Amino acid sequence: MAETYFVATFHTHAGALKFERKLKALNEACKLLPVPRMISSSCGVCARFNYSNFRSLAFEDLDAVYLVVSHEYQRVWENDIY
Repeated sequence: MAETYFVATFHTHAGALKFERKLKALNEACKLLPVPRMISSSCGVCARFNYSNFRSLAFEDLDAVYLVVSHEYQRVWENDIY
């Protein structure tokens, strides 16, 4: 079975840290990593997580969210709110 997870990109490092805190407050796992070359990010840091209700955590520094299946990245959300 293929490994499936989400990757979020951010405009700033502070945004990545804020997202990590939000997930951990919900007892959800989150790991901050360098952004893979297949996708771009302003700050170079991404968050890897499995929380499917990520839209409820949206804020201005959250850039985009990708669904990753078998190392293939598909953008599933882009921040057009802020």
